[in-house]
Amino acid sequence: DEKSPEYDDAIRYAKQFFRYAVARWGYSTSVASWEYWNEQDPNLPTDRFYSEFGEYLEQIDTYKHLRATSAWGPALKDWRHSKLDVSDLHWYLRPVWGELWKNAVAAAYDRAIFLRKNATNKPALLSEFGLADDKWGLSPYMKKDKELLHFHDALWSSSLSGLSGTTMFWWWEQLDAMNCYNHYKPLSLFLSDVPFVSGLHTARTDVSDSKVMVIGLQGRDCAYLFLSDIDAIWYKVVVDGIKPEEKTDVSISVKGLVPGEYRVQWWDTYKGNIIEEKIYNPTQQNLTISVPSFRRDIAGKIVKAK
Repeated sequence: DEKSPEYDDAIRYAKQFFRYAVARWGYSTSVASWEYWNEQDPNLPTDRFYSEFGEYLEQIDTYKHLRATSAWGPALKDWRHSKLDVSDLHWYLRPVWGELWKNAVAAAYDRAIFLRKNATNKPALLSEFGLADDKWGLSPYMKKDKELLHFHDALWSSSLSGLSGTTMFWWWEQLDAMNCYNHYKPLSLFLSDVPFVSGLHTARTDVSDSKVMVIGLQGRDCAYLFLSDIDAIWYKVVVDGIKPEEKTDVSISVKGLVPGEYRVQWWDTYKGNIIEEKIYNPTQQNLTISVPSFRRDIAGKIVKAK
C-alpha cells in the first residue's frame, strides 16, 4: 500500500542506504547504474517509490548515474517510468516457449522487439539470458553445446536487434569453464565502427533463401546485417545431431538506401575477419547483393563509399 506507514519507512530506509552508497562509490566510473532490486515482483505498487527515490538520487548523485531495477517478469510500468533510466528484461531459453527456445537468434530478436515496443525512449537490455530448464535451472544441454552455439547466436542477434547491448548470460561460471571468450572478439571487431547513435533502425531486407534469417540495422547510407541458417540452429546441431551444410547462391536486397557507391564487406563471425569485399553501385534505392558461401551464419557491412 503506497499510503501505508511501512511504505514511508521503506522509502526512508532506502534513502539512508543510498546516501551512503553514493558517498562511498558514486565517484567510480565502474558504476554503470544503481539497480534498486533484482527480480522484484512487477505487480507490486512501486510507482511512488521510484518517483520519490529517483528525485532523491537526482539531488545527491553528482555524477548522475543511471537508475534501474529488474523484475522476474515483464515490467511494462517500470519500463515506462520517467525516473528509471534503463529498461531490462530477464528471459531464458526454456522448453515452455515451444519452438522459440530452440532458436537463439529468433528468441533474442523476439524479446528485443518486445522490449523496444514497450520501452521506446530509453536504453533497453536483455540483462539475464541463458539456456535453462522449465524450473529455471541450468539446462543439461548447455554442457552438450560444446561450441556454445546458442551463446554465439544470441550475442550476434541481440547486438543488431535495436537493444542497447548484447544478451547478458547468467551462468557466467559455466561460460568461463567452457572458455567462451573467443566469441566476444569477432563481435567486438565487427561492431567497432557501427554508428549506433546515428539513428539506425530495423533493416528492411528481402533474402532469396527462406531458410536464412536476417537480423540487422540500417541508416540512410549504411546497413549492418547478421544472416543465420535456420537449419543450423543450436538445437538441431546439439540435440538432433544435424551437421550444418554450406549455404550457397544466397542473395539479399536492402531497401531504402540513398543512391551511390557502396562498399560491401562480409565477415566470418567466428574469426572476426573480412572474407569478401566488393563495390556496388545500384541504380535504385534497393541494393541487391550476393552473399558468399557460408556455414551456419555470416555478417555483412554495407557502407556508402561516396
